[in-house]
Amino acid sequence: MLGGWLLAGIVLLSTGCNATTEISATQAKAAALKAKIDRCLQQTGGRLPTLYVNDPLDLPLVRETPEACRGIELQVQEAAHQRTLQVCEQVLAQLSRNQSRLTEEERQTAERQLSRCVDGDPDLFYW
Repeated sequence: MLGGWLLAGIVLLSTGCNATTEISATQAKAAALKAKIDRCLQQTGGRLPTLYVNDPLDLPLVRETPEACRGIELQVQEAAHQRTLQVCEQVLAQLSRNQSRLTEEERQTAERQLSRCVDGDPDLFYW
């Protein structure tokens, strides 16, 4: 009887270790992808890489995909989009609650950023 409980305990411990290892591996993969996305955005100056072939008729001109971005273009686009949405939410909140306390320069900067949120930023998105 004691042997059965001991065996069950060992199975639970080993299962728990495997679950922790799987979580750690998943977290490590996510951290590695985030680091790769950050390197890509740094290499592009915050602009998105492209999945498209350059064409002289493209306006804005479609940029060459840097080495650090190849294979993760869609993930980089999603990360840049999420960052832009966060900035837009912060600017909107700042303008809606503190407009009377903002300096003229701060207000104009926030309004320009909000305009980019509404109209799109040609440095980030291809429309």
